[in-house]
Amino acid sequence: MGRNGRPPLRLVRGGMEGTADGMPWVRVGSPEEDGDVDAVVLEEDTWLILSAKPKVTVPRDQPVRLFTELHGLEPLAPGTVLVQREEPLTLMAVIHDFGADPCCRTEWIETALDGILRFCRERRLRSLLLPLFGVRHGGVAPEISTRIITGILRRDASAPLHTVVVDAPPGAAAEVGRLLRAQTTEEGNEA
Repeated sequence: MGRNGRPPLRLVRGGMEGTADGMPWVRVGSPEEDGDVDAVVLEEDTWLILSAKPKVTVPRDQPVRLFTELHGLEPLAPGTVLVQREEPLTLMAVIHDFGADPCCRTEWIETALDGILRFCRERRLRSLLLPLFGVRHGGVAPEISTRIITGILRRDASAPLHTVVVDAPPGAAAEVGRLLRAQTTEEGNEA
């Protein structure tokens, strides 16, 4: 048992699934390899710019009308979790605020992960594909991102998850796997 009274997480290499003492397996993967997960989580910003498809269109309305409609818009709060689409189930975790410095904060990642696990409980999801939160756009070190992910999973074992796949950036799978192994081993040694 870990010092928090919960069993440690275990890292599993490859495509195995199952539970380790009630905790989900955590492994490195990618959307291409792991398209059969129950849900995919994407990073998003407060204005939903990261998921916007670049498309230029000529506005048909008068500019004054467009600006009037835009005037009342408010950004989403960091930490918010939204459903982008149902099939395949895709969630957006709002962890970036490009108007803030730094643009990605660990507390926003933690809040979003709590919301994701709450969603998993409500929908009884058994597998997730998570990004390395904040690494690609937010300047968060992979070690910090993996530590947040394993810490939240360790703290909240009530979600019905069996498998959590962490999507490593191209060329970083070995390093992310090493970080996850070190952190899951670290927790087991604290018992």
